[in-house]
Amino acid sequence: MKRKILFIFVKLIIVEMFFLVLFWGIFGLARVQSNSMAPNINGGDLAFFYHLDKNYHIGDAVTLVRDGKRYFLRVAAVGGDTIDIKGDDVYVNGVPLDSDKETMGHFGENRTVFPFQVADDELFLIGDNHDEGGDSREFG
Repeated sequence: MKRKILFIFVKLIIVEMFFLVLFWGIFGLARVQSNSMAPNINGGDLAFFYHLDKNYHIGDAVTLVRDGKRYFLRVAAVGGDTIDIKGDDVYVNGVPLDSDKETMGHFGENRTVFPFQVADDELFLIGDNHDEGGDSREFG
């Protein structure tokens, strides 16, 4: 009887470990801490995301962790693109960024010098709410 209970307990632990690896290794769940993506994704929202897809396109919403803080941002340019911000307009390869995503706010001072050439293995990320800091304009 004790052996059967131990066997069931071991099976239960193995199943739990499988789901933990599946959930935390392939999928993620996090609470959005800022309004950098408002009004599309708001502070306090619960975000569910997929870790394995590395094929990014302009307009995709992505998450990253930098200095222990999780950011939710939008891909504005991919590797090889040249991005330029003039006033409150974003240009990618000289073409205005045509986005159906609702954006708000104004671009303040940027630490990045524009126009900016995005390295082949990098992305340029900007929040939908331009007044909120913490994107590629600030940390490259």
